[in-house]
Amino acid sequence: MVSRRTQAALLAVVGLLLVTNSIWLFPHAGESEYTYERSEITVEDGTITYDGIDNRRFHRRNNLQDVGCQRTDREGERACAFDEYLADNPPVTVSRQLKWGHATPDFVEINGDYYRRIHRPNDSNVTHDVTQVPPRSVLTQSAADVSGHSIPDRSTTTLEHYAAVSGETVTSFEELERDDLGRIYLQNGTFYTVVGTDRSINHPGPEFRQYQALRYVLGFVGVVLLLIGTHIELTREGD
Repeated sequence: MVSRRTQAALLAVVGLLLVTNSIWLFPHAGESEYTYERSEITVEDGTITYDGIDNRRFHRRNNLQDVGCQRTDREGERACAFDEYLADNPPVTVSRQLKWGHATPDFVEINGDYYRRIHRPNDSNVTHDVTQVPPRSVLTQSAADVSGHSIPDRSTTTLEHYAAVSGETVTSFEELERDDLGRIYLQNGTFYTVVGTDRSINHPGPEFRQYQALRYVLGFVGVVLLLIGTHIELTREGD
């Protein structure tokens, strides 16, 4: 005959398994799954170009981080208007008590040309300006050189760095934000960036929602079994 202690232990184990069914029963079901790829950056007719820049699902996040005023920048309209003004009317000097700081991103794209932002503090004022640079200089001065880097263990590095160094397509439930994508990498003389290319919903079958009720029922049964096991153990100690 099974002892009351064994009964309590078995009920506790089964109950715990049922309560935590979301971990082992269709894990990640219903979650979004993302695909990221390394894309080569080239200069064509004086324009920096790469696959993924026109991806509608990742439109803005696939912009190069070090180049502002790209056509999908939604939040830099005012700053970009000032940069465009500086391109035709340089420079602008203003009086400020705060004489330090910097302008980000380092470069901007204005009417198809590339400029470096200049923020120059003087004794009692600050001078703002832009100076035109070739697109190759934008890439060279912005890139993180990963030439010679060995392919890292996927579990010990960030997703975007792994994709940049390995060149592998990576599918993950991790969603990379604007600050993760769009960095420029240099590897053996070639420039790359990491872009998002796809988003899909992971599910165990065509009608995933039917399993939600099953999960709730199993979780409820698990709670009941844990309570019964606890009751058996407490009454056993009182006997």
